[in-house]
Order: sequence, then C-alpha cells, then structure tokens
Amino acid sequence: MSCSVIWRSTVKALDYLQRALEIRREALGENHPNTATSFDNVGRAFGSLGDCQKALDYSRRRSRFRRQVLGEKHPDTATSLNNVGARSAALGIIGRSLIICRRRLALAREVLGEKHIRTAVLLGT
Repeated sequence: MSCSVIWRSTVKALDYLQRALEIRREALGENHPNTATSFDNVGRAFGSLGDCQKALDYSRRRSRFRRQVLGEKHPDTATSLNNVGARSAALGIIGRSLIICRRRLALAREVLGEKHIRTAVLLGT
C-alpha cells in the first residue's frame, strides 16, 4: 500500500472519529468516559497525520478528564500522562516531557507498585 493511500485512509478515519466525538459530546456530555476516549482517538489520528500540536491538545483534554473523574492516583491517569509526555517530546518540548514522565512514573510506583507490569512498561518509555 502506498503512503498516499494510507494518508487518505487516515484522513477519512479522522473525519469519522471527529463525527463520533461530536455525537458523543451531544449524547453523553463532555465528562463521559466514552467522550474522553473519542478525544484520545482524534488525537491519535492527528498524530498519525503528523499534526503533533493537535495530537497534544486532544491528549491533554483526555488527561484532564481522567484526573477530574478518576482522580490523580488512578492507573489510567498515569497512562494519559504518558501520552501527553510522548506528544510533548514529539514537539520538542523535552523539559516538559521529562517532568510529565517523572510524574507518571512516580504515580505508577505509588499506585501499582514497583513490580507491576505497567510500572515496568513506563520505566521502558
């Protein structure tokens, strides 16, 4: 498959993902877990298209949602911090990325423990 075919497919997928986000926001509200998942999906599509700033913006929205709804000490909050850190690094915001990565690792160690598989995965990223 050529790069142009993959790019067109991703653009089409982004259109569907944005429509799904709109529907979920209207039907479920801004603070529903499925709406938050849609934010992340749209962000991933922007990342695949090389728009790292939009990807970061959407990841930040999901991260804020997880902190508000699940709390600061939830494993999924650490995962969303990981995504924000990775997207920050992709934009060259290394200092901010390191701060976020340290925070999410500390959170994983505290919540899951040093020997948990998700903590080990975070150590490797």
